[in-house]
Amino acid sequence: MGVTTAMRRASSRRRSADETLVHAKRMAPTAGICDVEELSPQNEFGVSVFAAMRPRSLSDVVTFGKGRTPVDAEVGALMEGLEFYFAEPGVSDVKTLWATARDLAGQQTAEEALNQYIPLHGKQLEAEAPLLLARAHDLETREESLVPAELVFRPAPDTVQKLYGTSTNGLASGNSIEEASRFALFELIERDIWSLELARSQSRLVAPESLPEEIREIVARADRQGLGLCIRTVPNDYGLPFFVSFLIDSNDLRLESFNGGWGCAFNASDAVMQSVLEAVQSRLGLIYGGRKQTDRLARKLADGNTRKIADLVSGQIEKVLDSTLSTNFTDVADVSGLTDSETQLDSLIGIFREVSDAPIHQVIFAPRKSPLHFVRLIVPTLEHYKVGKPRVGSRLRAALRETAAGKSVGSDGPHS
Repeated sequence: MGVTTAMRRASSRRRSADETLVHAKRMAPTAGICDVEELSPQNEFGVSVFAAMRPRSLSDVVTFGKGRTPVDAEVGALMEGLEFYFAEPGVSDVKTLWATARDLAGQQTAEEALNQYIPLHGKQLEAEAPLLLARAHDLETREESLVPAELVFRPAPDTVQKLYGTSTNGLASGNSIEEASRFALFELIERDIWSLELARSQSRLVAPESLPEEIREIVARADRQGLGLCIRTVPNDYGLPFFVSFLIDSNDLRLESFNGGWGCAFNASDAVMQSVLEAVQSRLGLIYGGRKQTDRLARKLADGNTRKIADLVSGQIEKVLDSTLSTNFTDVADVSGLTDSETQLDSLIGIFREVSDAPIHQVIFAPRKSPLHFVRLIVPTLEHYKVGKPRVGSRLRAALRETAAGKSVGSDGPHS
């Protein structure tokens, strides 16, 4: 059974959660979503996690949603299931064509055009090989563009060159195209920040007593279950509040008992809550049915060796708890004053443009008349490193070189 830990944002929607839920339930049968259930009583962590089942899925049979309330979590689970449905090959009317990297290139060489999307490590690039491209639009100029179809659909069509690996990065939904695109761009930025952090190791432990009251309550609830909830913040090129939360069971050193989640938003309180919700969702989702996922990861990391896995998890816990670099929650950057509800996408694009001039390609899956909207954003040069699918772009390579140079003169920091 395929399982994903959903990256569904539980706030900042144009409609109320109740209104969104009505539309999502109406669309669910079309996607083959046959059941939705709450995974645990809300009072365990003080938040809610739901699972949606889609037996005919070509990828993940179960999708998850989380939220401060049950309705937020149910919306998240349904919306993620709908996203995955519309991103499957042949479902939407996204146009594709066979070409080569030279048709993708524009002013670049064919090799540069392929490399800008960061191929999997070790992939041989063939400029003249047939390449399936999908039609997209530039998010800002609305000019038509072409992008590798492998980065648009999930799973990728069977016939495409497997250069990049398929993922859900930049796939999002919303009550409007603008809302969905904002969620998608936040996710791309989020993955970029975390990929670079894996090289930079600049995260800071957030002092527990400085956290917002509602987060401290979840920490206390976790503690009553014998779990630690540790929160770190990551300084980043975008100046956005970014947090990563870890649920830790020091007496259980299996991978499925070491759970993490990210959060990135304009508002620091929203970002830290997102990261905590992600961590809780990850834990409950794995308990519910994600053992196969962790088994695959265990084989990649330690050949399934129980002792090696325990040592690996123990080492990660030590790094997560490292207080060499620490900060108070109130010292974390907050840019919420720069935005308002009507221009949040424009504001986020503006922040992104301070870091990158790369085009933002947009693919719209559902018809514009649909009450809910599903998009994929693809941005060249943004990093997305995953164990088992190593993609290392020029910015991550530069960060790794800088870190190596720092270590050579005795500079080192915690790794999260």
